[in-house]
Amino acid sequence: MAQRTFGDIAVQAAPEGFSATMATRDVAALRLVDVQSTAARVNGSASRRAGWYLLFNRGGACMLYQRGRTVGVEDGELSLLRSDESFEIRFVQPNRMCVVCLPAIGAPGAMDDRVARRHGRHEASVVGALLQRLQDMGPNAARQMDPATLRRALFDLLMLTPPRDDPGQPALPATRRRLLLDRLDGLVARYVSDPDLDAAMLGRALGVSVRHVQALFASQGTTLGTHLLEQRLQLAARRLRDPGKRRERIGSIALESGFGDVSHFCRAFRRRFGCSAGAWRAGA
Repeated sequence: MAQRTFGDIAVQAAPEGFSATMATRDVAALRLVDVQSTAARVNGSASRRAGWYLLFNRGGACMLYQRGRTVGVEDGELSLLRSDESFEIRFVQPNRMCVVCLPAIGAPGAMDDRVARRHGRHEASVVGALLQRLQDMGPNAARQMDPATLRRALFDLLMLTPPRDDPGQPALPATRRRLLLDRLDGLVARYVSDPDLDAAMLGRALGVSVRHVQALFASQGTTLGTHLLEQRLQLAARRLRDPGKRRERIGSIALESGFGDVSHFCRAFRRRFGCSAGAWRAGA
């Protein structure tokens, strides 16, 4: 089913394994796919069919990559990816989304500025309500819908709702800085277990430069590296004392918490907590 819908995809599972379900429904020549997935990295190859994947997030959060852009999409938000170009989706936590396979519509390139851009909850709410209505629709009502009219309605809604990170939307400097800090904190908290998380990724997700990301951390008296290390150590410490993970190896917990090197984790953990990870797990 995944290949029929998305073409060739490759899944890189998280250390704890991978599971996913897909439920597909065709409504008036539109394919709606309800996808539920555990943490994973999904790489998609370019499809031979020109068009779009409209991704409406219904739970959890994910990172989307295409055309050199990166965007974080959270619960109730949406984004677009081109189906005829390669893409990457990272689920760093259990996630649920509705994917709509849209054929090419409108003038060529009409929605290119929407690729890997984030439509926030307010902008996405109308589209989300329409998608829910389509999924709940009975078979008789679905057959009576005109495919061209439905595709055009979705296209018009997307064109009328600019991405939330549109640089053309003004904001007062202090207000924008506070919003960026809040957004930055949220992104780090959600993607802290991704070992590839860096200033460039955060900057692309926020629509700012790497230097701007570094300045935001500096304004809080810290650096990205220091902040990430502390957050990952705290996450590992909680997991080490989680009764549900008593049988899990310490190295696996380190990797799940965003550390790319177990020996580095062990040294950093001892410096931070004054004991080894094993002793911490035992209640020292």
